[in-house]
Amino acid sequence: MDDRLDLKEENNSGHLDLYEKLQSGEKVKCLQCNNGYYVTDAKDIRKSYYFYCDKCGEFIHFEPGVIIE
Repeated sequence: MDDRLDLKEENNSGHLDLYEKLQSGEKVKCLQCNNGYYVTDAKDIRKSYYFYCDKCGEFIHFEPGVIIE
């Protein structure tokens, strides 16, 4: 299963809200097990695109939208 979330898509599914919460350091419960919280190994959480559950290992990888003109 591919858990990457495309940030270029509209915010109709709440992915952008989830991403913003994670990058701001807010504790977000795992969507898979509902027991753990998403964490990252990045030194600067504001630049992280990969978060994983500290209990079950479920991960979310966000794909940043890049526009080149």
